[in-house]
Amino acid sequence: MIDLLIGKVYRKNAGSTTILIGGVGYEVFIPFCYYNAYEQDQEIIVDIVHIQKEDGRETLYGFFDYRSKSFFKSLLTVDGIGDKKAFSMLMDKTPQELMEMVNNKDLNAFKKVKGVGPKTAQKIIETLEGKIDVKEVDMVLSSARSGLEHKKKKKKEIDNFIDSLDKTKTYKIDELMTMALTRWVSC
Repeated sequence: MIDLLIGKVYRKNAGSTTILIGGVGYEVFIPFCYYNAYEQDQEIIVDIVHIQKEDGRETLYGFFDYRSKSFFKSLLTVDGIGDKKAFSMLMDKTPQELMEMVNNKDLNAFKKVKGVGPKTAQKIIETLEGKIDVKEVDMVLSSARSGLEHKKKKKKEIDNFIDSLDKTKTYKIDELMTMALTRWVSC
């Protein structure tokens, strides 16, 4: 099973992205909310949910933080929701928005999500209620944390770096990685 991919963005589409690793291109379906988080030719780190069907088909779904990946896997535990329906929900709302809807038991908000009716909304809330943590919902900071952990940085160093950031400013993942790695090289 593929759990994580680190490679360069070879091709970028609205629904799927081809990530090039060692001469092999992996088609990864990435929710649209992440579309502007990365550019072609950029090296990225993507948490993967690898789905293998009984007929032999395989699909890779990619997320830029572990919390979103976990939420996608949680959606798959809901009766009647398969990988395609869960992914289509993530094309409509961010993982964080969906997590908040679960925790707020917001049936009306769920009914506005493409492909989710009242019964499905109720099943999602009943199945996932109390199991979703929405703290530290900023995807960019979470992704930067994962990337820095991959670069073998110590947790305390990462925490100090993230705590030192201006929380009123918006950052891109690659910008944070460059800032952090430059900071540690200059120390």
